[in-house]
Formats: sequence, structure tokens, C-alpha cells
Amino acid sequence: MNHKEAFFKKAQHNQEEVVSLEQKTKDDIKTFQESMAALARQIETWLQGSGVEVEIFEKPIHDETLSFSTAAEVRALSRYMVTTLKLKNGNKQAVLSPVGVYGGGACGWANLLLSNLSYSSSHPQPKFLLKFDKSTGSWLIGPKRTTNSESAQRMTLTEDVFFQAIASLA
Repeated sequence: MNHKEAFFKKAQHNQEEVVSLEQKTKDDIKTFQESMAALARQIETWLQGSGVEVEIFEKPIHDETLSFSTAAEVRALSRYMVTTLKLKNGNKQAVLSPVGVYGGGACGWANLLLSNLSYSSSHPQPKFLLKFDKSTGSWLIGPKRTTNSESAQRMTLTEDVFFQAIASLA
């Protein structure tokens, strides 16, 4: 094989890898979007009859987990719509907000922020970080922390665990 043939073969192979990476990213974004929508519907079901206002809506996000890709085709996918959930009980509120697709072996991240609207924003607000585990199809929840050693404290998000996390919303 001469140098031109080798060049063309390698260029074709690299192009196929970029297309494959782009398709995988699109598939992962779709999985994240679907899992956020399903989680919002599940939480809405759990809260039926509680008196807590539930608002589910689509929100555009800029996914920074995609912004750092070396492939321009993947970076171009960093803006998309994802389901967001807002819960309100009097002057208390919780917001489940999407963060991004990748990081730490996840196929989706979301923040759960609880706040008391009658206090200033300078008061500490309990935060939880949710991680979608594609291999099990379940969400994991834990306190929002910065070190990897603390990430092991995440547990599967069940109805009981969810109500424990939002206890201050009552």
C-alpha cells in the first residue's frame, strides 16, 4: 500500500470514528432526556394528593460535559431541551434541574435544590446530586459533594428515599 492509500484509509477510519462518537452522544442525550422525563412523571405520581404543586416543563440547557469534546460534531450537540421539575409547597420549593450527560460513568446528572422562598438566598440550601445509571436504568441520589470518595454514599432513588430527601418541603 502506498502512502496515499494509507492516508486515505486512515482518514476514512477517523471519519467513521467521529460519526460513531456523534451517534453515541446523540443516543446518550436521548437516554438522558427520556430518563429525566420519566423521573419527573414518577415524582408527580408519588406526590399526588400531597397538596404540593408540581410543575413539569422543558428547559434548554447548555451541557458543559459535551463542550470540552475534541470533536466539533459533539460540541455542536451541547444545547438541547430537557425536562425540569419544580415542586412548591407554600413558601418552600424544590427544583430538579438537569446538569448534563457525562461524567463519573453516568448517562445523566441532575441537581435537586431545596429552598425556602421567604429567606434570602444567602442561607444554606440542601442540595442533592442525582446520577442516572444507564446499566441499571435507575437514578442514584446523594448529597452534593466535591470529592470522589463521598460519591459512594449515593443510593438508589426510591419513593421512600425521595421523600426523605425532600422532607424540608413539607
